[in-house]
Amino acid sequence: MKRLLSIFTFIFLLSAYGQFDFSKLNGNGPAMGGDQEILVTPEVLLSHEVAKPGDTVTVGIKYKMKEHWHIYWENPGVVGQPTQILYPTKPEWLVPSQISWPLPVRDIVTLGEGFDPLVSYYYGNEVILTQTFEIPKGTQEQTVDVRILTKWLACKEQCIPGEENLEFKLKIGQESALTKDAETLHKERQILPELNQATVNFTVEQTDAKTVVLTTTPQLDNADFFPLIVKQLDPQNLPVAKDNKITITFKEGVPESLVGLVVSSNELPDSNSKGQYIDIDLKGNGNSKALDANDADDLQLGDFKAEADDTTVIKALLLAFFGGLLLNLMPCVLPVVSLKVLSFVEQAGDAKNAWKHGVAFTVGVLVSFWTLAGTIIVLSQSSSKFGWGFQLQSPVFNIFLVFLLFIMGLSFFGVFEFGMSLMSVGQGKAKKKGLQGSFWSGMLATIVATPCTGPGMGVALGFALAQPSYITILVFTALGIGMSSPYLLLGFKPSLMKYIPKPGPWMETFKQFMGFLLVATVIWLVSVVGALTSPDVVIAVLAGLMIASMGAWVFGQWATPAKPLKTQRIATCIALVLLIAGIQYSLKAVDTFEELTTNIEQSETQISQKKIKWQVYKTATINEKIAAKESFFIDFTADWCLSCKANEAVALTSEVGNKLEEKGIIAYKADWTRRDEEITKALKKFGRSGVPLYVLFDGKTGEFKILPQVLTEDIVLDALDKL
Repeated sequence: MKRLLSIFTFIFLLSAYGQFDFSKLNGNGPAMGGDQEILVTPEVLLSHEVAKPGDTVTVGIKYKMKEHWHIYWENPGVVGQPTQILYPTKPEWLVPSQISWPLPVRDIVTLGEGFDPLVSYYYGNEVILTQTFEIPKGTQEQTVDVRILTKWLACKEQCIPGEENLEFKLKIGQESALTKDAETLHKERQILPELNQATVNFTVEQTDAKTVVLTTTPQLDNADFFPLIVKQLDPQNLPVAKDNKITITFKEGVPESLVGLVVSSNELPDSNSKGQYIDIDLKGNGNSKALDANDADDLQLGDFKAEADDTTVIKALLLAFFGGLLLNLMPCVLPVVSLKVLSFVEQAGDAKNAWKHGVAFTVGVLVSFWTLAGTIIVLSQSSSKFGWGFQLQSPVFNIFLVFLLFIMGLSFFGVFEFGMSLMSVGQGKAKKKGLQGSFWSGMLATIVATPCTGPGMGVALGFALAQPSYITILVFTALGIGMSSPYLLLGFKPSLMKYIPKPGPWMETFKQFMGFLLVATVIWLVSVVGALTSPDVVIAVLAGLMIASMGAWVFGQWATPAKPLKTQRIATCIALVLLIAGIQYSLKAVDTFEELTTNIEQSETQISQKKIKWQVYKTATINEKIAAKESFFIDFTADWCLSCKANEAVALTSEVGNKLEEKGIIAYKADWTRRDEEITKALKKFGRSGVPLYVLFDGKTGEFKILPQVLTEDIVLDALDKL
């Protein structure tokens, strides 16, 4: 017993050492024995004290920064993080607009010869970020409570993340009444960069492979250009203004379009602002236009009719059933097929009760699908960001799944035994646990299956999520029944059990072998966590798994029935503490990542991949291609979607890349790995709720072609040859 406590003490100190925040000792956190220094003070400004239905209300967050500290613009630059404004608590009808950003300051830090300068765009001293929302017609008189969560990164020589919860109350009444802040907000919005109207026109001249010159009409004084795409410009050659020309040099060559903010030292013509957003087609005729705030909100598909529009309820149910059946063959489910196979191997000698396990497994699948359906219904009504497989966009969810499957794998390897053993089939108590095991196997299989949408399933889901809630539940039920039908068949047709080998000593070896498939799933999920976060988080997860494995080892060594009851209880407590410590260590790394980093790679103009030259998906760019009748190909994908990855490896080959270049077709990658409202809206326009989705637009005919969800190289090449 003393040795067990000594081991636990050592492990506890080791894990505590890993979780201690040393930043608190060097000034990055609260001072020892004192309060944290206040660097940024946010305050809510509201235009209305009372608003009537039809009014447009302005909400402003006024940030006051400590001297020499600053927070960041929507494009923070190479370093930094955009300031965020979120609405955790609000009435359903309150839909805030995008943040309106005042003109930022550009800062350049020179690092010396051989290093690119660090360029950032920030606000110092004080800034007001505003949003608006409209009170819908027919809204009843009430007082609404709204909570705002704002997050920022404050920087000087060092950078410290911060956040604060703010609240405001707004009364909905018959007559409007403005607040004392209304005039301040009005003046602030008057000087915002022009967004929807072009007070300055631009013509484009490309001078070489990496440089363009913008000529402004009328001439601007000391004009400058701030890009909206991170790291798009060459940091060694920032925009140069001379007379009425702006020379812009790009890092990777001239892109498809130029999106950003033109800034003048004086007010623009017919405007109170010194800035204008632009969106210029650099590969076409070079005409400029104001950046439309709605460009990213709606995909202009013309006469295209999503497949789901013609889908009847009966057809959707059939598609869902067969889609669920085929899920058992999809790469998302195959890694955990061991859970099902092992369950039915155990039951091979007990055919009379096999049907119970089939039903238990089916109930587990259905409960999981119903829970998922209900969650999606609730979330989709409050936000458009959620779709099929949304939970795997959360690193926290993936980490919990990693630990669950890893612990199950250790059990399969014999590190510890939990619940019934393989050789206890037939005993009354073990049968009860076996049914519970079948139920949980069904739930787990569903959770891991959600990254994929099989053939036909995408249409059914797209249809279901656009229908009333009861139809959505029906479609998800059909999906669950389809997925579990092979196991129901095995349970209710005991004669089929004769094709499964009888239980015996070989099953222990088989169980251990199946553990490797669980490990393979863990590796995949850890890679998903890495894609969602950073290598540092992956290292933290692996360290957390090591701590949890120590707990499993302690449980297996000292929590066995052969040990005294007191020893079993102590070992169980130690095992739980280590498991929780491992999970907490991993989750802390996620919190640190979310506070300190920004999604830079999502804003890149071009994604690096050897096979195909991908461009980042932007709805505004796609709308321009549709209007210009230029052919393009879109790959809606995600790093957590195994079907997507399988298609990329098998079908989206270098031959396809060569064919795309030969035909002059641009390929766009819509990466849905993280929650992206713009991509979610585009998926719904095509009648889909999840990935993969492959869209080919024929510029000659103006028609869209939806490619199959299970691709081959020949399918893609054949579709391209027909253009």
